[in-house]
Parts: sequence; structure tokens; C-alpha cells
Amino acid sequence: MYKKLPYFPSKQEVDKIFKILRSRWDKNRSWKYNVWQKARDKLILYCNFYMGMRILEISGVNISNIDFKTKTIKITTEFAKFGKERTLPLPPIIWLHFLAYIKKYNSKFPEGYLFYVSSGRRLSTRAIRAMFKKLLKKAGLYEYYQVPTDGNYKKFRTKLHFHSGRHYFASMIYEKTQDPFAVSLWLGHKNPESSWVYVHANMHVKKHIMNKVFKCMNLRT
Repeated sequence: MYKKLPYFPSKQEVDKIFKILRSRWDKNRSWKYNVWQKARDKLILYCNFYMGMRILEISGVNISNIDFKTKTIKITTEFAKFGKERTLPLPPIIWLHFLAYIKKYNSKFPEGYLFYVSSGRRLSTRAIRAMFKKLLKKAGLYEYYQVPTDGNYKKFRTKLHFHSGRHYFASMIYEKTQDPFAVSLWLGHKNPESSWVYVHANMHVKKHIMNKVFKCMNLRT
């Protein structure tokens, strides 16, 4: 069965998104990023783009799911896809962001939620999508224009969505390990075959294979 390849964000696109989070004001000074919200949203995007967590998994994280001794985070069956619980190690840099966020805003966790709204309720997946859409617009990535052959500008909607961050991290795993099992293990795929989509889509690895193969073939023009 044919499965359409997912869209993989470029590093330039990811950098543009995180650049918005490094500033409290946009270029027109038309809106101000609340310090707590900025810290929260940055940590959410770290979990997405650099840990490959699903949106429901991120929304459902509680303080109790974080092991401060082993520096790991547990994805519980309640929020894991197919109820497949797994535990992920937190990368050192992201771990420091977790610590700073929890230390500064720990008193604001009334129900033990890691990510919450100003009223204290758990941050919903809908709210996370809305936040991401807003960041895309501020980064100039939500809509773009192309000039077709007739010379008239046409507006297109971006292929980026929140789940693209998971694809971005999965492609990095495969690029560094070239092991589909490593991708499946980290992402928590129910069917390991799901990870092969990243093998087919990774152009960097394909070029590496091509260069190795053709180097041995000694082709001449």
C-alpha cells in the first residue's frame, strides 16, 4: 500500500521558529511574549523537535512523570498512542531547561501538570496547535508566495504542522544511526515498519550511499 511521505522541516525553518522564542517582541512590537509562556512554549518545542514526542504525549506530561535521578521522562499509557508506555532519556541541554522551568514555576503546578494555561488547567492539544500556528505566522512560515509562469503571485499554505517536529527528529535519528530500529525504539512505533518511511525520505543518506557505490564503480564519461 502506497504511503505518502511526510514533510520534513529544514534546519532553516526550525531555526526561524526558535528565533521567535528568543525575542519578547516581534519586529513591529505589536505583541509581547509573556516570560512564563515563552519558557513553556520553548520547552514544548524542545520535546517535539528534539525528542520526537507526540502532541498528546507532551500535553499529558506531569511532574511525577519526570525522574530527577535518572533524568528521564515517562510517557504513560493514558497519553501514549496505542497505550504503549515508554521512557525517554532527557538530553543534557533539554534537561537543564526542564530544571530551570520547574524550579521557577513549580509553585504554579496546582494539579502537577507540567504544561498548563494561566487558569491552571492542563494545556490542551488544541491550545498547543494554536500556539504553533501563531509561531509559524510570526516566523513568516505559515503562508508563502510563488510566481507561476503566468507571472501572477499565488499564495500557498505551509506544509508545516506540529507533528512535523516529530518527523524532523526521526530523520535526524536515522541520519546519525542509519538504523530503522533505533527510530522505532525512540518514537514508540507499534509497527517497526512505520520507521521505514524515514529511510525512504532521507535524501542525505541516499546521497551518501550513492557516493559510496559510484566511487567503487569507476565510471568514465
